Amino acid sequence: MNNVRNIGKNDYYFFFSSALIFIALNIVGLWKEIPYLNAIPFIILFCVLIVRDYRLVFYFLLASLPISIEFFFGSLSLSAPSEPILILSTGLWLILFINKRTNLYQHLNNLLIVLIILQLLLFTFNIFISREPILSLKYLLAKIWFFGGFIFLPLLFLKEEKQFKIAFWSFFIPLMLTVFYTIINHALTGFSFEEVNQSARPFYANHVIYACTLGLALPFSVAALGWYKENPLLKLILISMIIVLVFAIITSYTRTTWLSVFAAIASVFVFKSKFLKLAFLVASVGVVFFCYQLVDQNNYMKYAPNYSNTVFNREDFSKHMEATVELSDVSGMERVYRWVAAINLIQHNFWFGTGNNTFYPTYKEYANPAFITYLSDNPERSSTHNYFLLIFCDQGVFGFILFLALYIVAMLKTKTIYTLSNSTFIKNLMLTCFATLVIFLVHLVLGDMVEVDKNGGIFFIIISIIVGAEYKVRNQQKQNELNSSDQMHL
Repeated sequence: MNNVRNIGKNDYYFFFSSALIFIALNIVGLWKEIPYLNAIPFIILFCVLIVRDYRLVFYFLLASLPISIEFFFGSLSLSAPSEPILILSTGLWLILFINKRTNLYQHLNNLLIVLIILQLLLFTFNIFISREPILSLKYLLAKIWFFGGFIFLPLLFLKEEKQFKIAFWSFFIPLMLTVFYTIINHALTGFSFEEVNQSARPFYANHVIYACTLGLALPFSVAALGWYKENPLLKLILISMIIVLVFAIITSYTRTTWLSVFAAIASVFVFKSKFLKLAFLVASVGVVFFCYQLVDQNNYMKYAPNYSNTVFNREDFSKHMEATVELSDVSGMERVYRWVAAINLIQHNFWFGTGNNTFYPTYKEYANPAFITYLSDNPERSSTHNYFLLIFCDQGVFGFILFLALYIVAMLKTKTIYTLSNSTFIKNLMLTCFATLVIFLVHLVLGDMVEVDKNGGIFFIIISIIVGAEYKVRNQQKQNELNSSDQMHL
């Protein structure tokens, strides 16, 4: 039976009228200098599609992340189109949740979801003790749609292998388009270290966000190779794209991402061994001991930089690396300046912090002049360059414990699910999530990327994947136990 519908007059009228409206909007937009007027037809198309199938909202969200551009409205900023879609996603899952048309209730007892809810409660309380309540309120609102779109919405859709594959390609194809765009721009400058930030714009504010996004995508790209063993063409395409990703990471000149990729490769061997919990213990003891040695008798003062000798070799990356090793690199020493300020701030605001989004307005009064660099004026209003310290400064010890617990529990759960599951797909998925969490952990120690939608979004989606996988595996385990029990009775 032929299911192909003939094209009628009404279809032609609709097509040509839509085309004329689109052209007219472009002309008006150019004439009146309204740059975003031509987006209206795409917004209408988007609304029509999601009415037909609201699952598309999630896939559109993933596709929007790599191509989103940050726009500033005075002191406010918005990443479009990702944040508007995030807000829509949050409204969608909330409506479904209220109408009991979701399975979200069954995840409320998961420790990761409990920690997320506790964080939201703390963010709400944080507003009332904040030095800048309006800034802290903005932070709470942003977190609500981050959690809604990146954690709760995926729990509705990411259940089967097919859905994971669609989600991967929804993100990966736009990502690679931005990678090719950046590489071509960068190639025109001879892959200059000085021009790497400009080459990545407008899709990435700087080379660190660009490299971090690529680093987080790399483990999933490698894992996808195992999905297409029977499809040599797709496998060849993926291998080619992985080579391009690695090349892009190398030419991003981002030391943190380089380090994180090596750490992730090493972590895979630890993950597959029996020593994962021991490795966590040793790492924790090592961090505590290192911090104690720095603080004891003010030993950290030995590493105060020489202001006149602290440099940034913008035009020569090899000298930049040499300065890093010699502790004379200005970006590295500026990190130390912020860390010292953060530790001093924490000592005076240990329990509740100064309020979310308040590090920039407050940290300079706690800074130590011995660590100042010529970047310390901080006109770009950047933060601590260590997310754990940032959380401690803004939310106090309770916020720090909640976030640290969220991260550690997520990493340990990947191993638990890996051990319990009989599914090769879920096992590989958990290994991939663990490696990606390691990559992000390195970035959080040397940066603060959670608030960036391209980076933090992937982190929260991984949390969602772990929650969903644990529910599925434990349900399967219960079913197997029931079947075994029934067979014994027979």
